[in-house]
Amino acid sequence: MALVPGLLAMPTVLANALLSFVPDRTVPVRGPDRVGVVSPMFDEEAGAAAALGSLLDQSEPFDELAVSVNGGTDRTLEVVRRTLAERGFARVYAAPAPGLAAHLERWHAEAGPAVVVLDHAAPISKSDSINAVLAGGFLACERVLVVDGDTVFDPGFLANLKDDFYRLRVQRRRGARRYVIEDVALQSGAVTSLPPGPGAPMAGLISRARSGEYAVAALLRTGQTARLGRGRVFGASRLYTVVGCGFAARRDCFPMPSDTLTEDHDFTLAVQNEPVSERRVTVAELAERGFRVKLGGAEIDAAEFFDPQDEVVLRRTSDARFVAGALMRTEDPANLAGYLRQVERWNGGGVENALKRLAPSGPRGLRPNVAFAVAAAQFENLFGLALLLLALPVALGVNFALPGYGTALTGLAAWLGLDLLVTLLLVAAGSLRLWRAQGLAGGRLLGRALGATARATLPLLVLRPLGAVAYVAGAARALADLPRRRRRARLDAKVTITWERPRAVRGRQVSIHTTTVALSMLLVNVALFAVAAYLGEATRPGYKTTWRLIHTAQPVRAEDHVALPLPLAITPLAELLEPGAQAGAAHGGDREAAAWAPVTSDEPLAEAEPDGATLQLVLALPDQPGEEGLSAYCSVGFTARSAPTRRLLGAGAAAYRPLSYWERLVLARLAPLAAHLEEAATAYDVPAELLLRVLVNESYLDPLAVGPTQDLGLAQVTDDALTLLRALSDDPLSPFANPRFFDGPFNVFDPDFSLCAGAAKLAWARSQPGGEDERFAYARYINPLEGVQRNALNPVHAELVVALEELRPLADALTAVFAAYREEPQRLTDQERALLDVYRAVGEGQLSLSAAYLTVGELVERFGIDDAALYDAVRERLYGLGETTASL
Repeated sequence: MALVPGLLAMPTVLANALLSFVPDRTVPVRGPDRVGVVSPMFDEEAGAAAALGSLLDQSEPFDELAVSVNGGTDRTLEVVRRTLAERGFARVYAAPAPGLAAHLERWHAEAGPAVVVLDHAAPISKSDSINAVLAGGFLACERVLVVDGDTVFDPGFLANLKDDFYRLRVQRRRGARRYVIEDVALQSGAVTSLPPGPGAPMAGLISRARSGEYAVAALLRTGQTARLGRGRVFGASRLYTVVGCGFAARRDCFPMPSDTLTEDHDFTLAVQNEPVSERRVTVAELAERGFRVKLGGAEIDAAEFFDPQDEVVLRRTSDARFVAGALMRTEDPANLAGYLRQVERWNGGGVENALKRLAPSGPRGLRPNVAFAVAAAQFENLFGLALLLLALPVALGVNFALPGYGTALTGLAAWLGLDLLVTLLLVAAGSLRLWRAQGLAGGRLLGRALGATARATLPLLVLRPLGAVAYVAGAARALADLPRRRRRARLDAKVTITWERPRAVRGRQVSIHTTTVALSMLLVNVALFAVAAYLGEATRPGYKTTWRLIHTAQPVRAEDHVALPLPLAITPLAELLEPGAQAGAAHGGDREAAAWAPVTSDEPLAEAEPDGATLQLVLALPDQPGEEGLSAYCSVGFTARSAPTRRLLGAGAAAYRPLSYWERLVLARLAPLAAHLEEAATAYDVPAELLLRVLVNESYLDPLAVGPTQDLGLAQVTDDALTLLRALSDDPLSPFANPRFFDGPFNVFDPDFSLCAGAAKLAWARSQPGGEDERFAYARYINPLEGVQRNALNPVHAELVVALEELRPLADALTAVFAAYREEPQRLTDQERALLDVYRAVGEGQLSLSAAYLTVGELVERFGIDDAALYDAVRERLYGLGETTASL
């Protein structure tokens, strides 16, 4: 079983689950082997009678029974004697056991097996007691069934197990058919948990969890013993461990290892590592020895099943088989302390046995199938542990510092949800297999399996993480004991006497060792989380706050604010050119203008002396003050922190020179926007020249621009940018607070709104770590979250950042024109003055943005600047004005 949440991270778990559905192409063969039972008992007073009685009630009786009372402190021996007497057995012999510090009793019944009872004077381990029974000759059978004294067996347990002592496989070789009777070395029964009874909620939880674990284990053990082809790995069994409370093995597989905490696991691996041999046998020999092929429940004599000329091979294998029909019920711990002790012992033994096989002794080495079983189990344990101790806290720490990276709690919930689903399916499939093997079918089978799944899955998931603690605790003990283990041939017997009845262990205190391990794991988790969070914050300063602003605020979708044309509230142009007409321009596109005082330069605009036919349009503009205010979204006074002085385009006229054709084209695009650009730059305290370069780099000053990633408008805003700006604007404590920005409807193509959005976004970007460097500020403008990574520019945006710097000569030329227009307007060309007269008219409130675009469009046409497509699109698409307004 996987130790930590995330069964999907356990590849061989899922692989074995799938292999469990590989059909078994063999059929059972009954042989002449006699079966002897060894039942070691240590303080089994409470359960010995039920366990012994279930053995004596088998539908197919065994031949011999040896009960080994292993030096406990309770009345186990009395219970065994009483149970035998009640079943008609009589003690016929009692004497010291030869060669053992034990008392020997022989019991006899007319219709029962021969029974031997060994009472050891001092505690002895399970494996040593089994080896003592076999080495002392107290059992003489060919098959040995090892059972625990707290386990109750179904009546058909032994009968089902016998069907897997021998299996018949048909092979085809060079067109000829060959029969192979496989003498299987090891058979494991299936197990489920004995319910603890009422009044023990914790014991009930553990029992239900174990029932689910046993169901999954049934599925996995079936897959581990499934064989595919004849390869050295999948052509043999890969059983990790038998069910220790009930398994059978050939007599020659013993003795059991006694130098490990988990002798059953060690024994399983050792048996599967034995060599394989085969010999050809005749049909007559098979019939003489009593072999019978079992088909459809009927046993057919070998002489009747095979033809005399058939090639039959008897193969003595080292394989193991899992028998789902051989069901037993065992006790499980009554409290968490006992549960942890038991699982720690199992895991510690698994690590011991893996270390034991790192450098296998003997001439054979480690067979590939055994190496695979050991390596796969330890890999999955270590991989699961790495996920829990390393990957999970690091991922959570990274996500804490850098939301969107690592593992968010929602992602963890999804992971656990998927794990729940997979676990549910595995428990259900295992339950179906178990209860189908007991003869249930149809509705009874489905109801039993679904009920077991519903009761077991959640407790299994709740207790599973404790397995990680138990694994680390067990592994720590095994590693610490490794040097001592190498210095001695075997373990101290006292160390291996750890298989007391789980419910007889009443202590509720978790051991100091296990507690220390759990606290250490917790500290490692916390430390890794903290380090990952710290490094994440240091690597991407400001990312966390930005992510939360974008993803926790009310989202703003740009596609909800793109309806065109913009509603106009301007005086008809025919009236605009009439002397005395009121230029009632409601600035800001689709909003009515609000009442606020416009901010003007400290230096009055110099009077220009326009001349030439191309300037008649500008001269005809009414020289009257417009409505108060310039921007409906970000006029000075709306924002929390505006610039102390007006942010103007142009720092001095000395650098002025007449503009080139391309520069005049850009100036024409800028003229309707420049006053609003300065207003936005002042409101958000950003350099007007930098804002100009950003807008040119983003959209070439096209108000209808649509970027390749659906960035929209002059400022190329996105959903994330709008959400970020709204969160900043609506927060009264933010330095970028602007309650008017998103107070009503807006349109991302509205030049007024887009200029304000660009200025606000640039101001925010400049406030972030490293924002004093315009390269970092612009990278964050492009992508607030990913523009700056590991304190460096994101290479994805490097080309755009370089382009921003390359726009500096153009921006310098344009701003010099604005400076000269204020200081020495006579130095400008007629075309430059005409365009900047439009800028002045907008700034003084005489022209709305729509009227300014129409005016500049006419000027551009008269100047011979080939940019009519932009102004036609603005006129028709942005403002919905037809051809009749193309000329004033």
